[in-house]
Amino acid sequence: MATIQDALHACPKPRFMLVSDLDHTMVQNEDLTHEKLQLFNRLWSINFSGDSLLVFSTGRSPNLFCQLWDEAPLLTPNVLICSVGSEIFYRTPDGSLLPDKAWEAYLDQGWDRAAVQALAAKYPQLAPQVASEQRRHKLSFHLQRSTAEADEAVLQGLREALAAAGLAAKVIYSGGVDVDVLAQGAGKGKALEFILKELQEAGAYPPDGVQVNGDSGNDIELFQVPGVRGCVVSNAHPELRNWATAALDPSKGGSATPATLHIAQQPCAGGIVEALLLFGSVQNPPQPQSLLRGFVTELGLLQSNALAGNLALLAEPGATWVTPAGRVLQVVQCMGEPADAAAAGLTWVDRICVRPLVQSKGGQTSIHQQGGAAAADAPAGTVNNSSLTSSISEGELLVVTYQLWSFKGQSRDSSRVRQCSVVVRASQPGAADGFKLLHLHEGVMAADVTATAAFAALAATST
Repeated sequence: MATIQDALHACPKPRFMLVSDLDHTMVQNEDLTHEKLQLFNRLWSINFSGDSLLVFSTGRSPNLFCQLWDEAPLLTPNVLICSVGSEIFYRTPDGSLLPDKAWEAYLDQGWDRAAVQALAAKYPQLAPQVASEQRRHKLSFHLQRSTAEADEAVLQGLREALAAAGLAAKVIYSGGVDVDVLAQGAGKGKALEFILKELQEAGAYPPDGVQVNGDSGNDIELFQVPGVRGCVVSNAHPELRNWATAALDPSKGGSATPATLHIAQQPCAGGIVEALLLFGSVQNPPQPQSLLRGFVTELGLLQSNALAGNLALLAEPGATWVTPAGRVLQVVQCMGEPADAAAAGLTWVDRICVRPLVQSKGGQTSIHQQGGAAAADAPAGTVNNSSLTSSISEGELLVVTYQLWSFKGQSRDSSRVRQCSVVVRASQPGAADGFKLLHLHEGVMAADVTATAAFAALAATST
């Protein structure tokens, strides 16, 4: 049985947590360049990766999440909340995703799925969504639109009928068409409250707070969780925008302030970045760890999207590079060496993990083990980064592991994910250019150990 401890394996004491809806919030679905998502990925990788938790909260089932994972350059989340908050999955130390059985048992209380389904079938205006979206604690429909008054009458009639029948269920309407009937205790907000309670009891509540992000009616519950800061992206549906406007208006009983609720000027991930900066969640001035992660992010992009010779600008003389093909190169001699053509194009760095390289008096080196894990053998992102804190000494050697993902055409190329390890010297750790590459080793990950395989396995086993 998975618990919040599984999500904490890579970050036992998270500094911050970001919770985001996906479609039209984190992902601008109609933009095939994914410009704003790439901007977010870079900001997150540099400023939050390793010491903060990334949570995706989506109305999609695991099956449909897999489709979006292939279509968009999403980072790997620590926690995945699916099916409008009725399913919680944690990323475990071995990379798999497992459900929170305690959450499932909680939702079972008073939930009569068959009775709810029979009652909803009496409403011809509700067309069932595809089979994959009918879940253990969720039934999903498309509303056959009419007038606003007629639509509201259908929804209100359904709510009243459920209450009259004594069924512990709630109705969520979002996007102007989607109707979800959930177990009474489910919902995006309730799922987040459950996770935050688990973090509090584990002594791991993020001291720098929680930011939630959404665009539609099924996200409203996220913004109502006590203590969170919220971002309504500029392209939000009227039901969420109207709620947020009222929440910011004291004359309408609203208690939110611009310090806790922001209606963004930018759409989708651009709005999320806007709010992260506005709320002061990005550390300023940047800490040495952030500067190092920025160095590694630039390094990763140069590996795929430029001539390999440009790596020499980041390297010490004599730095070496083992390519995916097994070639051992002197970085400084690589001018004109083309990048891997198969990975050229849309490329991003994921799961950055920083560890000190300890050198003994006899000249032997080893990777410092943290959090009880065997760091040298752990996949990227599975070892606690937060224990490194902000102090990196001048001249210190560090090992950084990360994954390099890319698109092939318009979809994720999971057959060419590169697992990278670099040795870096902190020449001036407080400066933006204060790190130098000593060694880079690239290898192609086996397809069955990638996050893509883990999400596919989840979709195949969950119902």
